[in-house]
Amino acid sequence: MESLNQGGRSAQRRRKQEQRAASIARSSLAQIAGTSTRAPLAISEPKPARRSLKLAAQSVRQRLQIQRRLVAHSVILLAACVVAWGRGFPLNPAANSTDHAIPEVLAAAQLVDEVEAGNFQRVVIPISATQPQSVGGGEHEVVVDVGPALIKPAPERGPAFVATHLVANEETIADIASKYTITPESLIAANNLTGPVAIGETLRIPRVSGVPHTVSEGETITDIAERYSVGADVIMTFPPNGLDQGQALVAGREIFVPGASLAGVQNVSVRGAIDSINQKSQAAAIVLADRTNLREGPGTAYEKIVKVNAGERLQLIAKHEEWVKILQTDGNVAWVAREVVSIPAEVWSVLEETDNFPPPPPPPPVWVWPSYGDLTSGFGYRNFSVGRFHNGIDIANRKGTPISAARRGTVIEAGWCSGYGYCVKISHGSGMVTEYGHMMSNPVVSEGQEVEAGQLIGYMGSTYDRAGGGYSTGVHLHFTIKIDGTAVNPLKYLP
Repeated sequence: MESLNQGGRSAQRRRKQEQRAASIARSSLAQIAGTSTRAPLAISEPKPARRSLKLAAQSVRQRLQIQRRLVAHSVILLAACVVAWGRGFPLNPAANSTDHAIPEVLAAAQLVDEVEAGNFQRVVIPISATQPQSVGGGEHEVVVDVGPALIKPAPERGPAFVATHLVANEETIADIASKYTITPESLIAANNLTGPVAIGETLRIPRVSGVPHTVSEGETITDIAERYSVGADVIMTFPPNGLDQGQALVAGREIFVPGASLAGVQNVSVRGAIDSINQKSQAAAIVLADRTNLREGPGTAYEKIVKVNAGERLQLIAKHEEWVKILQTDGNVAWVAREVVSIPAEVWSVLEETDNFPPPPPPPPVWVWPSYGDLTSGFGYRNFSVGRFHNGIDIANRKGTPISAARRGTVIEAGWCSGYGYCVKISHGSGMVTEYGHMMSNPVVSEGQEVEAGQLIGYMGSTYDRAGGGYSTGVHLHFTIKIDGTAVNPLKYLP
């Protein structure tokens, strides 16, 4: 019996909780719907309470939909009033069609669906920027609050150059510019072209027609605008330049000048490329680095002719091993190493091999010291009893120290010499002769023999010919260099 009483009390508590919850829900819905009277806490069965709750919710939804429609139509009406105030409604009935509708009204009408769907926003309806209207002495815009404000998105900046193009065979500057809807001048300026494009060359494509400009120290936007005959605002408001927020110009930075022509470009060769816009692409080498050497032949043994800078295009003629024969802009032929220029593999593979070039020049002369020891006397005037002018240098060491040829040449005298005692004289061509005096004994070479630099020719001693005016105070080598019979300082030639 006690358990039955407890069960009954529990059921009563549950019914009271349900009735109380239903009453609270009805009261809340009544407040939302604008009802001023508060529903009494009537006791009813659970099912009728749920039905009442459902009916109340439907009533609230209907009221909200009506309010949304009212707000949306108010927006349209307000926009129409603003436009009518600023410019008036058209009198021509045909102008009332949707094809000629006032843009501001149409823009506002497009907001209706979003407002009715519950996408509340802060809607800003500007008076036409193309026909400013003065209200109280200034321009105005209408602001309608229909919900949280939207954050205006930042303008999309992006790069000034939006693509690259790999030049194909027989393409022209005009063809490529037309493909990307830019002017040929823009393509020329963007890539510093000085003539026809090269096969396999990669070109950068600007977003719009115009020219790039590298800012100089102290230059202003006004200076740049005047140089290219465009408005300063054109440069400032072009998003890729990033100058629309008051940023300063930085020297050395590249900006883009929309609508500019080649007239403001300083490089005369680039301006002249306009005459080549219809010439077909050529097989050319693109220089990769500044101060690249062009030479007289295919190798570093050949003399340097001139230096060229990165980006220059060299017309190809032929190849030899890993060197390229090119035609300079002045019409002269030169050679350049393949590793310092860019040549497409397909162009290199069909380039003609040639042996038509001058022989390499003879290697530069190689000098070595004729012996080793102490330098006891230099070239020139000296103050002691044995002659005042010394026409060579003295190298002292032990008797029998080896003596070598200082440079490659032909022996013209070997044996006993006037003044020197035992000596060797070697001719090196072009009037140059080296002399090695005071040897210990007869030299190990003979007249007419070809010798190489560093080859043994005799040994150090102290012999001299008194009758010829020679003298020696000790073991040493007297070394002289003569050019056309006149002694010169050996230290200018020895390494």
